[in-house]
Amino acid sequence: MNTKLRHAVVFILLVVVFLWPTVTASAQDDLPQGVTNSQNPADVSLTPLESLGKITVPDGFKVTLFAGEPDIRRPIAFDFDDRGRLWVVENYSHPYSAKKEASNKNPDRIVILEDTDHDGRFDERKVFWSGGRYLSAIAYGHGGVWVGNSPELSFIPDRNGDDVPDSEPIVILDGFVESNNNVLNSARCCWIQQNHPELQWAQSPERHPRFDRG
Repeated sequence: MNTKLRHAVVFILLVVVFLWPTVTASAQDDLPQGVTNSQNPADVSLTPLESLGKITVPDGFKVTLFAGEPDIRRPIAFDFDDRGRLWVVENYSHPYSAKKEASNKNPDRIVILEDTDHDGRFDERKVFWSGGRYLSAIAYGHGGVWVGNSPELSFIPDRNGDDVPDSEPIVILDGFVESNNNVLNSARCCWIQQNHPELQWAQSPERHPRFDRG
């Protein structure tokens, strides 16, 4: 399967995950500290496999369920590394913005999923980093991962590729809007994509430029 097709299929699978917020009673939750499952038990949605059955594709194509809840939750961005593994940003902060105080402060994290036997289903999972303020973008490369962590674009180094951060995130660029919408995103496309090239000036003596909708 070529890279573009693989990305398209994985995107479909992540959409399946978004469509199913309900967790079965027997599932073991691995939620960040301070995060609780607030889903109304009476709000019963399709399971990931049931959602999968609703997808139709052209002849010759096949869609498998790579991952679903509770193994992955609230995915907002993803990227592949050079080993074909999927790096997923889980955003638990929303609807709180980076500015606002939430009971579960800095709960967002990055999870690595790998399909070692190539059956279309992940079989290895690990949390690479947790403590994100409002994670919304990710790009793998140049010895680590680049993340949108409002109001900053940060780099988390992992030079030896052991899936353990070499240090705390390094701020590369700051000044992005602290909001629960229009935040730094699409880091995979050209590293930083200015979807809406609108700049606002922060009210400060230095007249620091603030990026909005970058």
